[in-house]
Amino acid sequence: MIDCLSLCAKDIGMLCNERKTVCMVLSPCNRSQILMSSFPMFKLGTSDLQFVSSFLNLGHIISNSLSDNDDVQSKIKNTFIRTNILIRKFSRCSYNVKCLQFRSYCLGLYDIALWYNYTTTCINKFRSCFNKCVKLFFGYTVVDTV
Repeated sequence: MIDCLSLCAKDIGMLCNERKTVCMVLSPCNRSQILMSSFPMFKLGTSDLQFVSSFLNLGHIISNSLSDNDDVQSKIKNTFIRTNILIRKFSRCSYNVKCLQFRSYCLGLYDIALWYNYTTTCINKFRSCFNKCVKLFFGYTVVDTV
């Protein structure tokens, strides 16, 4: 299938990027259905393809455990980063400007509709992160519970 992809791409004048093309092994839900634990190396042209446990595709982290927890954690980190940038640049703006900035810069959560398999703890952390970021940006008191 990889050779077919490479040939079809060549026919239409495209190239496959060997550094961005990776392989992932997904385990079956039923462990008794595992046929082998090691796989042969796949080649794209002359390069061996790398086996990975997770990768970033269009801003969404896909992992071999089929869990979305890694992607949720990434969104938590990005929300804090973006909120800190907004606080540094727009802390003295009016409430309306802050609302517009926060909506456009921190609410760009387009791929969360893809989340399907995640833990309740992870989603609660995301909810807590979002609430904390709103309070920090708009100047409300943030109470940390440890």
